[in-house]
Amino acid sequence: MGIIGLSGCGKTTLALGICGLLNKKIVGILKGQVNIFGKSVSDFTLAQIGSKVGLVFQNPDNQLFSTTVFDEIIFGPENLCLQKQKIQDRAQRSMELTGIQNLANRAPGQLSGGEKYLVAFASVLSLNPDIFIIDEVMSQLDFENVQRVKKIILELKNAGKSFIIIDHELSRLDIADKLYLMIDGSLRPATRKDIEEYYKELLSNLDRTFNADTFEWSERT
Repeated sequence: MGIIGLSGCGKTTLALGICGLLNKKIVGILKGQVNIFGKSVSDFTLAQIGSKVGLVFQNPDNQLFSTTVFDEIIFGPENLCLQKQKIQDRAQRSMELTGIQNLANRAPGQLSGGEKYLVAFASVLSLNPDIFIIDEVMSQLDFENVQRVKKIILELKNAGKSFIIIDHELSRLDIADKLYLMIDGSLRPATRKDIEEYYKELLSNLDRTFNADTFEWSERT
């Protein structure tokens, strides 16, 4: 499924709630209940949720902490106590899928923004969760890597995995089976009228924040 919504409407908060981070790692008041696989997320440990739900953060710098890309990708499987060969196989497969084999010995902090997103995605792939949450990842990638990520998602969907893809651009959500709109913390199926109003508001926000005198182009990886 795909989720669109303006900045600040609650998309990332929803993702953190599904992963069980709101009531375990992030300070705040939590109302209501989030269930996955028939149980409240509060009944799972973070390790248990991590083997079932994988989140690629909106900001990869909040997710990457190992000294090398390879160490980053094997960190998750190691904490699942898998056999060494299986860990190696998962890491190799994840790097091949995302096309980052050449980055294996690089430090994540030395990578470009797009490369960091691919490493974060690969680290979640290596966990092999049942549910993937992709939070604004493709917005930081060039066309070639957007197509690469879409291909991976479609292959895993066909293999029985579920995806929640959060984005602000509909063209990157064309692989979603269902599209939802989030407004002020509420989620609902998106209608054509909703989408039209969403883009009007998106363009209106751009008009208010765009400053041609200070604008600079940046390259995407």
